[in-house]
Amino acid sequence: MPTFKDKGLVLREVDTAENSKRLLLLTQQKGKIWVFARGAGNAKSKLKAPKMAFCEFVIYDGGQFLSLTQVSQIRTFNAIAGDFDGYCVANFLLEASDKMVLPEMRAEDTLKVILSAFVRLDRGYNPWLVFSSSTFKLLQLEGFVPITANCSSCNNVFPQKYFFGQDGVACEKCGEIPFSGEALLALEYILKAPIHEIFNFRASADVLDALVSAVLLFFGYHVDAQLKSMEFIRR
Repeated sequence: MPTFKDKGLVLREVDTAENSKRLLLLTQQKGKIWVFARGAGNAKSKLKAPKMAFCEFVIYDGGQFLSLTQVSQIRTFNAIAGDFDGYCVANFLLEASDKMVLPEMRAEDTLKVILSAFVRLDRGYNPWLVFSSSTFKLLQLEGFVPITANCSSCNNVFPQKYFFGQDGVACEKCGEIPFSGEALLALEYILKAPIHEIFNFRASADVLDALVSAVLLFFGYHVDAQLKSMEFIRR
């Protein structure tokens, strides 16, 4: 029987007939794939795969379709559901990855970012530090990298004040929202750091506010998607 194993997360699920579901998975080997989970809508189904869990999936390849035959939870992130902001951030990351990753494209690093973010949220890290760091890193992985060395619009060297525009850090004339030198340092750290270290910095509330506003602006310009979770992310 042509079956294979893969590890990953559930990005999305769709109810189908006879209490079954179609699950959109983000996996280490296959990237983003749809699988059919027969009877997964039943309360006692062994094919239940919660969104906030890292799982190993056993999948049957029928040629024209993939069917889920077994699920084993490797790590759950139960504490995330107990914090409203953290839960909103987690759902945003799943939705954003769904929109940015093409079907069956290799996505190991994208999965690493989400899992690293989930681990930090589960441990009680500041959700806005996790949100801004992981979203900027996801955008970077997809080729959307904010300009930081000079004004992203007019290319001039920065004066004393920093702002943020659609392509990155900008001067006062070209920028759309206030930024700061401290926020610039934090952004440069996120872009340069390996995935497992992007959350290893401290930032004041003002710096986090600037990073959150900047990444929302940058995401909005470069990702053509309307995300439901965006309504619950603070602006």
